[in-house]
Amino acid sequence: MEKPVPPVGTPPTHGTYAGLAACFTAFAIYGSLVPLKFVSMPLQDALARFSQIPYLQLGIGSRADLVSNLLLFVPLGFLWTAACRVDRRSRFGAIAAGIGVFAVVSLLSLAVEFTQIFFPARTVSLNDIFAETAGGAIGIAAWQLVGQEVTEWLRAFFAERARPSVVLRLLTAYVVGFFISQLMPFDITLDLGELAQKYREGRVILLPFGYLHPSKFLMLWDFGGDIVLNAPAGALAYVVLMKRDRHGARLRAFAAGFAFAALIELLQVFIFSRYADVTDLVTGSLGIVLGIALGHRFGSPATVPYAHEPTPGKIRLWPAIGVVAWTAALLSYHWFPFNFTLTREMFEHGRATLLAVPFRSYYLGSEFHAFTEAARKFLLALPLGVLMRLAWPSGQFARLQTAVLSTMSFGLLTSIEVGQVFLPERVADLTDAMIGEAGVLVGLWLVRLLGGSGVVSRRDPRNLVGTQPPYDGAKGSAEPRE
Repeated sequence: MEKPVPPVGTPPTHGTYAGLAACFTAFAIYGSLVPLKFVSMPLQDALARFSQIPYLQLGIGSRADLVSNLLLFVPLGFLWTAACRVDRRSRFGAIAAGIGVFAVVSLLSLAVEFTQIFFPARTVSLNDIFAETAGGAIGIAAWQLVGQEVTEWLRAFFAERARPSVVLRLLTAYVVGFFISQLMPFDITLDLGELAQKYREGRVILLPFGYLHPSKFLMLWDFGGDIVLNAPAGALAYVVLMKRDRHGARLRAFAAGFAFAALIELLQVFIFSRYADVTDLVTGSLGIVLGIALGHRFGSPATVPYAHEPTPGKIRLWPAIGVVAWTAALLSYHWFPFNFTLTREMFEHGRATLLAVPFRSYYLGSEFHAFTEAARKFLLALPLGVLMRLAWPSGQFARLQTAVLSTMSFGLLTSIEVGQVFLPERVADLTDAMIGEAGVLVGLWLVRLLGGSGVVSRRDPRNLVGTQPPYDGAKGSAEPRE
């Protein structure tokens, strides 16, 4: 059977990469100037101070900041090179584009660091300039090595119409992203003294269930989240191995999934900011088992139900109940322990944090904390988008429905943040609502992607997972303890 060819204009194209590069550049500049406290000074004084910026001797505790600057500029180098070189094979052009993009990224780094002099809350150092230019160079090299291949993979994904292949690609992308996220912020250490310090501080836990959670509620969220986050790895292992040989696929999938979870835990020992906890291997293994069970249920041609479309525009009962239930779960998570304090002082303080410039509260914490908080808000909101779309399938006015659902979800997420104004142990921040809304939009998109894929006929063999190979152009803890 011939592989489908992505239609002309399937993203990502030159325009796609250029738009992403421009957006990410704006985000990098904004993120480098938060909290936007501008202090005026003569240009000559600023130039004099910039000429004397120091090279700092950073300890292990500051390594995450250095790595975050490096990682911030990796996408810039990759995306701008992609915008210049996608679908072009000339070696001379690749070299010229690489030099040009590196020059632009280096100038951007210098400009950002110079501008930070007018924002005293920010630290200006040669370390940041070196890290950012190195990140840009890594991004450029990444495009030269695998950029076109990644582009072809993404195009095949967006052009794919067989639901099993779409699911397989989504699972693969998720597992790769999950693996990378569990090694953030990449403050790697091999120093025995630093590893001993990490162990003494209780961030290497060899006794199962030895970590003491602040409450049973948070313990259940931690364990449950770890199980759910590891489940796609089990599902992916089962589906891949089942296609090769169904006999013993579940046992071999568990072995592969367990090795995956164990590798993450082992590597986290050498990530200074991360907890390495044997308990996560236990809960991760349960997630692998759950994923294998789901893969067996929905990945076997003998058991998978035929795909069919719900009635467009008609409200469906069980997903609607799911929306209510997940809303209750979100409220319980974000408002626990429900110790609302209705005082003027609480209101004034909460209002100030709620209406602060976006990402201000993320800047005040560590880079690791900012990453984990953003990931948590995104992932917690994603099921809400999935359930909302399932409850109200797209009809004749699909764009209007999406706008209505997006408005409703943002209103809900904003209401959660407003409620946190009166909770002493919580920080109200509209940034969390915006990040959560991004998760909702991804959830809406996933249902549309899967719901509209491979639905040709109730007897179409493409609706059976595993019957058609995908088109090929070719923590860990779920939540780190702070």
